[in-house]
Amino acid sequence: FQVAGLHTQKHEVASLNRIVADVPNGEAFFSMRRPGVTRLGLAEAARWLVHTHAYDSSGIKSGMAGDDRVKGGKVYPQGVGWVGGLGGVFAEGSDLRETLLLNLVPTDEDILTAEPKADLPVWRRDPPPGPGVLAGDPSVPRPAGPRDLYTWQSRRVLLHTEGPEVTGVVLGYGDPLTPANRQKMEAMTGWRRSPAQEKKLGRSLIYLPRQHDPARAAWRGLASLLEAQKQDGDTTGRGTDRTLPPGVVRWLTLLTSEGVLPKRSLIRTRLVGAVYGTQQSVVDEVMDDSIALPVVLLDQDRGLHRAVAVGAVSDAEQAVSALGRLAGNLARAVGSDTGPATSTARDLGFGALDGPYRGWLAGLAEYSDPDRARAKWHGIA
Repeated sequence: FQVAGLHTQKHEVASLNRIVADVPNGEAFFSMRRPGVTRLGLAEAARWLVHTHAYDSSGIKSGMAGDDRVKGGKVYPQGVGWVGGLGGVFAEGSDLRETLLLNLVPTDEDILTAEPKADLPVWRRDPPPGPGVLAGDPSVPRPAGPRDLYTWQSRRVLLHTEGPEVTGVVLGYGDPLTPANRQKMEAMTGWRRSPAQEKKLGRSLIYLPRQHDPARAAWRGLASLLEAQKQDGDTTGRGTDRTLPPGVVRWLTLLTSEGVLPKRSLIRTRLVGAVYGTQQSVVDEVMDDSIALPVVLLDQDRGLHRAVAVGAVSDAEQAVSALGRLAGNLARAVGSDTGPATSTARDLGFGALDGPYRGWLAGLAEYSDPDRARAKWHGIA
């Protein structure tokens, strides 16, 4: 979404480097965009517009004329775009239609909630966004639901064109949004409990998006992906979950229980995310991984299969930890630093188990006896 007439006090127009994320800062080893971007076709520019609202970095930005937050021509850091703060998770179907349906989580199944009359996409709001924070009815909290959240305007943008090409951009901050306790509106991320934020804000229960670690393969986080994880030492009680699974995975579980998803099939779960550096002002890394889940793991009546899959990850962690300790001990024996040797051995260990685990997991539904599947994994590993 763009803002007509958006401009700074000096009517400056910035380079497209501001919105194209794969333009390197400084001298990079590899880049398809070196040294920068001068022009974009309209279709590609539209994609980067969506990306900007989702993943734009933080930092000091130009102040827009009419924005009350401007100080000395600048607006100080307001945080990254909404999606940039998530550990994105979505189900990938065989085509676009199936992908959309798998991820279209309704608001009437106790997974997502919404204020029906107020949950509107941005293009149905009146008045439309201006240069400052969008004013609304103070009695209706925002976002009002998934429609509102999924079209959230975290930035104010206007693309400048010359004929059929985009040549520059005006980019400023839009509507701020805090991530705490949005699990009933945002289905495409896992959540983690934050004792630090609970103490800081004086609240009893705060969940934040559970972001991905690019150094950790998707299958190693299988337990948190599939179900809530209790606090250490706690086995009962509500409100004590250490992590919450993504709402979209709960939706897939419901589809499985309703017989919509064949229980002997696979469903590909994609994990995407960004890692920011230097006070979130630059993109350091991006993550894109996937894991083919047997639908049997989503079946509430097949808990043993799920336990075996998660247990196999634990087996791998223990084996690789032992390998790392061995490498560290050998390094110590010859007078070397144990840290690099341990880290290298762990990386090699998880790398060696990556393909075998994925292959074993994909065939898990073929085992009527989960214990036989666990024994098979021990033999493979």
